[in-house]
Amino acid sequence: MKHLNAAQRSALRSAFANGLTEEGTTTLQQRHDRALIKYRQSIIARQEATRVMHVGEYLAFKQGKANRSIPRDARRYWKTRGDERVRHDHRMVPVMNPQGVDIGQAFQTPLGPVMHPPLEVNCRCRVVIRRPSDPDE
Repeated sequence: MKHLNAAQRSALRSAFANGLTEEGTTTLQQRHDRALIKYRQSIIARQEATRVMHVGEYLAFKQGKANRSIPRDARRYWKTRGDERVRHDHRMVPVMNPQGVDIGQAFQTPLGPVMHPPLEVNCRCRVVIRRPSDPDE
């Protein structure tokens, strides 16, 4: 039961301690279904908000390069959080693009070319803009 959260463990203990009827099983299933739907909705909302933010950053960089408010030699670099939760495919993107990429150029990833994060669901990656001569953050 370690994979369950506290609420799920409590509901199961209560169900088994008080006897599990057909009605009780149906109620548990319905509550669980509602919780999963709410969780999935929040993941989708977060994912799409992140996608919109990254598209906006990309368009701002593109405009900055066009109007020369960003140096011509500035490049986009993929960054991960650098912790134990970073997926292997995401960790490989900076390795596959060590010199960064220019505007309009996709990042090479193990999953194919990608213009900007998110790479997959719950992606916490980001893009930074810097000159190749500037020190890595």
